[in-house]
Amino acid sequence: MHVKTEKIRPSKIIAFYTILTLITCFMYKCTMRQPIFTEDTISSLILHAIIGLFIALPIIFINYFLLTKTRLFEALIQSIKENIQIMDRFEMSTVALFSGIGEEILFRGIVQHFTGLIVASLLFGLLHIGPNKKFLPWTFFALIMGFFLGLMRLYFGSLVVPIFIHATVNYASFRFLFSMDDKALS
Repeated sequence: MHVKTEKIRPSKIIAFYTILTLITCFMYKCTMRQPIFTEDTISSLILHAIIGLFIALPIIFINYFLLTKTRLFEALIQSIKENIQIMDRFEMSTVALFSGIGEEILFRGIVQHFTGLIVASLLFGLLHIGPNKKFLPWTFFALIMGFFLGLMRLYFGSLVVPIFIHATVNYASFRFLFSMDDKALS
């Protein structure tokens, strides 16, 4: 017998990522003893944000292709549609921003600093494991993104670029997922 569960409300997801972000900011300040954002001027902060947005564009294109033109993410899409209430643009933006900030400070800011790129990327990929093997493409995509975001952290010496890449890709993914109708999945 299949028991229908209540869908997760976006407010719960927002609360989770807000708490994650606050905890990781606190952890970063306690362990790193330096500012989270190392840019010395507002213009360099803005420049790094713009760079992150532009780097996200080809990733969004690849993600869109994988979501709409292949069946690789079919299980993930179906699970999201079955288990999470539809989010409006504000909710998508909030979840994308806080997941980008919280996960990047944790993995690229703290874990990568202490364990290196490989361990941080592997842990990031492991965080994105689904409940069964149908979710492996998502885990593999997250693993690749973990390495890429870690390299961006090393190359730019800033968390701003990976945060903006992560948040932008997440927002675009939510837009794709919640705008797809079920006919596109079959």
